[in-house]
Amino acid sequence: MQTNGNVRQRFSIRKSHLGASSVLLGVSIALLSGGVTVQAEETNAISESPILLSQSQSLPEENQTEVDANSQTSDNESQVSTDTQVANQVDTELESPSETGVPATQDKTAESVETPSDVNPTQAADADSTTLETKTLADNQSPAVDLTDSKVTVTATAKDKDFKRVSVHDPSIFYDEKTGTYYIFGSHLGQAKSKDLQNWTPLFNHEYETPSSVLGDLNKNLAKPFEWAGYDDADCAGGHYGIWAPDVVWNPDYKWADGSTGAYMYYFCTSSTWRRSVISYAVSKTVEGPYDYVDSLIYSGFTREDSTDGSTRNVNYKNTNIDELMAAGVIEPGFSEIWNRDNGHTYNNDYAPNAIDPNVFYDKSGKLYMSYGSWSGGIYLLELDKTTGKAIYPGKDGKTADGRHIDKYFGTHLIGGYHQSGEAPYIIYDKNTDYYYMFITYGGLGREGGYNMRLFRSKRVDGLYVDARGKHPTYTSWTSEPINDAYGIKVMGNYKLDSLPTAYMSPGHNSAFIDKSGNWYLVNHTRFNQGTEYHEVRVHPMRMSEDGWPVALPFEYRKSDLKLTAASEPQFVGEYEFMNHGRDTSGKPLSHSSRITLNANGTVTGALAGSWTKTKKGNSYYITIKTKNVTYKGVFDVQKDESTSHNPCLIFALVGNNNEVIWGVKPYKVTQKSATKTTRANQKIVVAKAQADTTFGFKQIINQTLLSKTNTLAATPHAAREMSVSDNVTTPHEKQNQTNSPKVKTVKKIQKSSVVAASTNKTKEMRKENSVKPSLLSAVCGVVAAGVLGIFYEKKRR
Repeated sequence: MQTNGNVRQRFSIRKSHLGASSVLLGVSIALLSGGVTVQAEETNAISESPILLSQSQSLPEENQTEVDANSQTSDNESQVSTDTQVANQVDTELESPSETGVPATQDKTAESVETPSDVNPTQAADADSTTLETKTLADNQSPAVDLTDSKVTVTATAKDKDFKRVSVHDPSIFYDEKTGTYYIFGSHLGQAKSKDLQNWTPLFNHEYETPSSVLGDLNKNLAKPFEWAGYDDADCAGGHYGIWAPDVVWNPDYKWADGSTGAYMYYFCTSSTWRRSVISYAVSKTVEGPYDYVDSLIYSGFTREDSTDGSTRNVNYKNTNIDELMAAGVIEPGFSEIWNRDNGHTYNNDYAPNAIDPNVFYDKSGKLYMSYGSWSGGIYLLELDKTTGKAIYPGKDGKTADGRHIDKYFGTHLIGGYHQSGEAPYIIYDKNTDYYYMFITYGGLGREGGYNMRLFRSKRVDGLYVDARGKHPTYTSWTSEPINDAYGIKVMGNYKLDSLPTAYMSPGHNSAFIDKSGNWYLVNHTRFNQGTEYHEVRVHPMRMSEDGWPVALPFEYRKSDLKLTAASEPQFVGEYEFMNHGRDTSGKPLSHSSRITLNANGTVTGALAGSWTKTKKGNSYYITIKTKNVTYKGVFDVQKDESTSHNPCLIFALVGNNNEVIWGVKPYKVTQKSATKTTRANQKIVVAKAQADTTFGFKQIINQTLLSKTNTLAATPHAAREMSVSDNVTTPHEKQNQTNSPKVKTVKKIQKSSVVAASTNKTKEMRKENSVKPSLLSAVCGVVAAGVLGIFYEKKRR
C-alpha cells in the first residue's frame, strides 16, 4: 500500500514459453485503450537508457505498469504532469468497512461506532455562507501516458477506497511519541487510534461499556464523581451515564506511589443537567489504559443552601470538595456569594462555569494548565501541579491586569459569561508564532444546532484572548440574541462543496495538533445533512497566514506529495468554487452557491469584488484579497478533494480582518518532478529496439512492430492528446497560460519501467510529422498476424 501521493503503476512483459505473441497482445491492448502515446524527435541512441513504452490500468496482474514519479538522479530534472485523477489512485488500497453509518441520538449521548464513509458525508454552511458548482473530471476518461519532450501526462480511472472512519464525539487528539500512534479520546468513553491520521481503529465496542477499556468498572472506579453527577439521575436517569469530553496528556513529572515518574493523564467530566458537573482525572502507565481514578478537581452547580435541580440530589456545596479545601487552607474560607443567587438556592451560571470540557496543555515555560467550561459563566483557566495532577487553586479572589476576575476556586476567567461563551475550549501554543491559540465552539451540537468553531489568540497563557478584529468578547448581561457571533474567527461552520455528496453540518468540539515540522491539524466531529444525528471524526490540515492565524483548508487531510511549485503559479489565475463561512451561527445548509475569479490583472470578480496579490516565502504561497471594507489573508495550497476520485484541487484559504474565513477550490493540473540523466535542454527521447525471447523466432517481428507503433504514435499533436483536468474546466486565462508555458526538458530515463528496448548505436529517425496514429483495425491485424506466424513457426519446429 502506498499513501504518499506518488504515481505507481506496473507493467511487466515476461519472456516465457507463451511466445512473443503474448507480448504483442499486451502492447496492442495498451495502445488500443489509449494507454500510451509517444512523441519523439531524432536523437543519438544511448545504450542501456530504458524508456517506458506502455502503460494501462486495465491490464492483468502480470502486465501491470509502473511509472515512478520519484525516480531521481543527481542531474537535471524534468516535469511529470499528472492529471486530476491519477495522483489519487495510489490510495486505492485503503480499506473501509462496508456497513452504513448508524444514526446517533441527539446531544452528547450519540452512539460512537466505526463506520465507512461510503456516503462520504459533508456539511452545509451558514445562511451567509456560499458554495458554487465546479465541473469535475469525468470518471470515464481512459488511462494515457504521453511522452512528449519528456512531459508525461497520465489519466487514471481507478478509485480510492474510503478511509476507515470512526464515530467519536468531542474528539481530543493525542500523539504518543513512544509508539508513533495518534489517539483520539471522546465523550461516552469513545476511543480510537491511527498511524496516519486517516484510518482509525476503534478501541471500544460500544459507548459506556463496562468494564471500560479506558476507566474499567465504571460504577466502582467512578463512585466518587458519580455521587455528584454523571450516573442515574436527572438527564442520566434510568441507569445511564454522562461521561464527556476527556483530554489526555503525557506528564513525565507525575509521581506514582512507588516513587516512579511519568504517567498518561486522562482528564474527564461527569455531568447531570446543564450545570451540575465535576471534572476529575485518572492516570495510567499505558496510553490505551485502563486509567485509575485519582481525584475530582472542580465542581459546578452547587448552592450554599440545601437545594435540588430537578433530581433528588442535594446540591449543597458541602457535598463537593470546597469545604475540604477551605478547611485545609488551600482557598480562603467563606462561601463566595457571587457563586449563587436567590439567597443561596440557585447556582449563578452568569458568573460561575459549568465544569465540563477539560483541556490540558503545557505553556511555553513547561507549566501544566487546564482550561475548561461550557456556556454559563464562560471559560476558565487553572494551573495544575505536575507531580500530582491536582489543581493549583488561586486561593483568593483577584483581578487580571486587564480587569478580568480571578476566582479563588474556579481560576482565571478567560472569555465569555452570561451564557454567551460557547464551549469546548482548546488551547495550544505555537512556538513559531509565539501565540497561544484558543478554540471554542458556538451553537447547539445537534445536526441543525449550528455548531461552529471559533478562534482567538493571546501572547500570554492567561489572556487577553482576542480575535482577528482585535476584540475580546465582553458581556454584561444575558440576552436571547446570539451576540457572541460578533466575536471569534469562524473557523468552520456548515458547508457544502461540489465534490461532496452531502453537506457537512455542525462541525465542532475540536482539538488541534502541531507536528514536529510545525504543521497544524484540526480534529473535530461533524454531522451530515442526511436527516440523522450520526457523526464522524474529520481531520483538516491548517496553514498559517502571514498575520499568524491558522486557517483550516477545505478538504480533510489526505497524505500526498502534491506541492505547489513555480510551475503551479499560472494556475492561480482563474475561476474558483467559493465559500464564505460568514460569522453567524446557523443550523441551515447552504441555500445557494457562488463563484469567484482571480483575474490575471490582479482584480477579483464574482462573489467578491476587489483585488488580489500573491507572495512566496520559503515553500509557501500567500494570497491577500482586498475588498472595499475587508482584507483577507491566507494561503494557496493543493489538496485532494473528497469525491470518490479524490481529484487534486488548487485551493485558497484566508482569514478576514472581519473574522470571516473564505475558501476557494478549482481543479489542479499536477506537476511532479522526474529525474533525467543529462543537463542538455534540447535532449530528445530515445526509443530503442525491443528485445524478446528468440526461442520462437519473433525477434524481427517484435522490433519492427514496436518501432512502427512508436513512429505512428509520434505523429499525434501534443495539445490534442494531453489529458488534463483543465481540458474540461479551464478558464480563458488558464488556457492562455497553458499555451505559453515553456517546453519541458526531455525525459531520458524513467526508472523501474520493464518495457525497454536494447539500443543500437543509432536509432531510426522518429518525427511526429512522418506518421499517423494507428487505427484499431491495423493494431488488431498486427496481433492476429503475430499469432498466426507464431503458430506456424512452432509447428514447423516440431
